[in-house]
Amino acid sequence: MLDLIAALIQTRALRLAPPGQVFWYTSGTVGPYYIDTHYLCGGQARAEELLGFIDAEKGTGSAFPCGSGNGWRRPALSTRSTGG
Repeated sequence: MLDLIAALIQTRALRLAPPGQVFWYTSGTVGPYYIDTHYLCGGQARAEELLGFIDAEKGTGSAFPCGSGNGWRRPALSTRSTGG
């Protein structure tokens, strides 16, 4: 557990809201902290490098295992009810 806490602090992934402010989460709820999980891959600079690569290559499909250029297809999500 200490390794995780150290990584959150060292990579600056853990963000605390300023006093009197909150973070809005995509779920529509609010909270006092936010974790930039992509920073855990080696810090802010490394994460931004990775995100830049993804942005540059996202249209080609050839650089990603689930891209359209290599014949691999993600299975369709089922919309069927599981019963109940």
